[in-house]
Amino acid sequence: MAATWYLLTELSFELSPNKLYSFELKNDKQQVWEIAVYQINDEYHAILDQCPHRRLTLSSKGYFENGKIVCGWHLWQFKAENGEHVAPPTGNCIPKFPIKRENQQLFVLIDIDQSPPF
Repeated sequence: MAATWYLLTELSFELSPNKLYSFELKNDKQQVWEIAVYQINDEYHAILDQCPHRRLTLSSKGYFENGKIVCGWHLWQFKAENGEHVAPPTGNCIPKFPIKRENQQLFVLIDIDQSPPF
């Protein structure tokens, strides 16, 4: 199946800048996609909510520092704009997904019928 826009949430509040919010999507196989959403400079971003190092959630302990998302578990760092891994340099990136806001709803474009990448 091709990628489809899925509703992540109805926004009853504005997202705080530089904060990770966690959402879950389930496919027909009951596989869970954990998606982290954040806002930087009035732009929304959506990434897989897992650090590729140990598969721990970024939203639970992650934080922003100098334009990077830092995994609070083992301090791996990723560019907030595109999920590119910057420290330590391993080449492991966080998958990023297109996201859009329509009125008070956030949608993510994802092929949920596939298994999550990690």
